[in-house]
Amino acid sequence: MAASREAVLAAIREAGLPPTALPPPWRPDTPETEGLFEQFAAALEEAGGTARRVRAASLSGELEEHARALAASTLYSTHPALPSRHGDRAPRAPHDLAHLDLAILAGGPAVAESGAVWVVPESGLDRAAGFLAEHVALVVDAGALVGDLHEAYARIDPAAAGFGCFMAGPSKTADIEQVLVVGAHGARTLTAFVVG
Repeated sequence: MAASREAVLAAIREAGLPPTALPPPWRPDTPETEGLFEQFAAALEEAGGTARRVRAASLSGELEEHARALAASTLYSTHPALPSRHGDRAPRAPHDLAHLDLAILAGGPAVAESGAVWVVPESGLDRAAGFLAEHVALVVDAGALVGDLHEAYARIDPAAAGFGCFMAGPSKTADIEQVLVVGAHGARTLTAFVVG
């Protein structure tokens, strides 16, 4: 088997083909800007999440109503529109968030083709909240909507963040008997509030 492999590789080397550079990734001449929210909302819905467009002036009220609809008594927020609410003491370590009802995280860019939102937690608690909460709400500025991952990566610097991830919909698994289960090992719901 090794001799066959070497014979094939030797034949390729003998052919003397010049190295060829890869073509640049395909990009449309002009980025798609019309209907980005609708595309994003449809992709996020397909992933099991929900997108809501809200005005900046009503964001606090919308988030408060969302928390009330979820009966969220504990809330961890990285967005100034709605402050965190904890029981008798504020969390100091990730395990303190074990029973977190709702995490509200700032995010962006948001990718229309996949419904994914880039989130960069600033602390270990921020990071844990996004994965331990029963429900996650992401707050994204409408100007952060992009068509595809190429545009998203043009706006972010993954190396500059200690940790960052794209979040798209609630947690899902189909490992057991190929049956889809939502919320098995993470958030049961994910709602993106697109502001503006």
